[in-house]
Amino acid sequence: MSELELPDRYNVAADLLGRNLKARASKIAIHHARGELTYGDLQALAWGAARALVEQDVRREERILIVAYDGPGWVASFLGAALIGAVPVPVNPLLQRSEDYDHYLHDSLARVVMVDANTEEKLKAAVGRAHPAPAVLRLDELGPGGPVEPAPTRRDDMAFWLYSSGSTGKPKAVVHLQHDIP
Repeated sequence: MSELELPDRYNVAADLLGRNLKARASKIAIHHARGELTYGDLQALAWGAARALVEQDVRREERILIVAYDGPGWVASFLGAALIGAVPVPVNPLLQRSEDYDHYLHDSLARVVMVDANTEEKLKAAVGRAHPAPAVLRLDELGPGGPVEPAPTRRDDMAFWLYSSGSTGKPKAVVHLQHDIP
């Protein structure tokens, strides 16, 4: 299956996890400060993140704001959200003021904000100002999970959002579709 021959029913997270698990389950997927993670471990963490989002009643096409530094939890939360058909929206964790996150929360209508130990505190006030207030999940508190049935997304469904730099005004969401990734 080439990039141009994707089926109409296509879930990019299931495809990426499945292909890598089949080809290299015990190979290293991520080197990080506390060690290494295999592709098998990454899939289990992505399943755990997906289950945590389902427990928050997250549904297809609902946005998940990810405000965290690079690491296994970031990757797992991105893939876990996409696996259930939710739309991960990673934003810069280096912003200093909680007010800097107000726009992202308001514009994305995020149902859940995924944070790490370094970003949780500065997001609290912004989450409190959001209406409705999204749930907050800590990436470092998510554990591995069992198999999750991928959402029956289509190749032209939203996969994730990235925000522009906002050089001419407020940052604008750039929507990427399922077929944009492979």
